[in-house]
Amino acid sequence: MPKFSPEDLEIFAIPGFEERMGAIREHIHPRLQELGEELAEPLAAHTGEPMFPHVAKHARRSVNPPEDTWVAFGPEKRGYKKYPYVGVAISRFGVHPQVVCKQESWENRPTMADRLDARRPALRLGNFQDWKFADAPEEQVADDAFWDARLHKMRLKTGGLDLGRTIHPERSSPDALLGELADFTHLYRVLRGME
Repeated sequence: MPKFSPEDLEIFAIPGFEERMGAIREHIHPRLQELGEELAEPLAAHTGEPMFPHVAKHARRSVNPPEDTWVAFGPEKRGYKKYPYVGVAISRFGVHPQVVCKQESWENRPTMADRLDARRPALRLGNFQDWKFADAPEEQVADDAFWDARLHKMRLKTGGLDLGRTIHPERSSPDALLGELADFTHLYRVLRGME
């Protein structure tokens, strides 16, 4: 059964910070928490290490409502931002399985970029880094030009990596998402030096 519906996407059109955050906390976050609990063990089996779910809190936001929200899976119980992570985000455009390296992962990011540079997998991916939410990022085959641009961003102290896909909410059952996350768990393993 899908975790999300087309009606859930409409929450991201609610104007105003308090109103949208209230709807996200009431309708979206409980399902992301549930999804996190359902996917943590299978993702750990795919990655070869524990994967702890973390639902985004948006704690620094107080004026602009979030354009998306997510559950991130990382190797630490206390937080996820200083490591690469796989995640499932939801926005007004759909559900987004992804792999991400935040700015906070700077300490390890140059090494992760080198690992990814050596592999450069030819996957169909969308670039979500610096996404402006005007439209869903277009998927493309990750060729050398694609990787050159992503790796350049990863090597900047203020950069990062955010690759994903956009799927219809009706394809958001845990089993379907686990299948969609397969490419991203592969990229995660490359970034973590496991492949």
